[in-house]
Amino acid sequence: IVYAVKYKDAVNKCTDKWALVMEQIGRYGSMFFMVFTFGSLTQGWASVTEFMVYLLGSMLLMVAYWIVWMLYFDEVSMWKSMALAIIPVCIFLICGVTLRHVLLIISAVVFAVGHIYVTRKNMVC
Repeated sequence: IVYAVKYKDAVNKCTDKWALVMEQIGRYGSMFFMVFTFGSLTQGWASVTEFMVYLLGSMLLMVAYWIVWMLYFDEVSMWKSMALAIIPVCIFLICGVTLRHVLLIISAVVFAVGHIYVTRKNMVC
């Protein structure tokens, strides 16, 4: 919301329809599968260690994401844009892997390909 208000005239420069579709399918799929599970496609945590990796990894990545956003609003740069594209992917992947949630992992990979490609195209153009 803050980004939309601050950069209300921002235009998506990526014209690759496949990448844009992959990004959206992966994004919404990842968010959906973070909440919903489906039988044997989700195994859950096998140990306390997996749970701690899930919990601490997600928290550290979320804090890193907020910090990079604050730096991004100060000055836009390629590394910050790419970090803001990669960190959410890492959050979805760490959750999917530690939960052994197959559909979340697949969605995260699809999101990674689309989101990183679109972000890179928007910074280069």
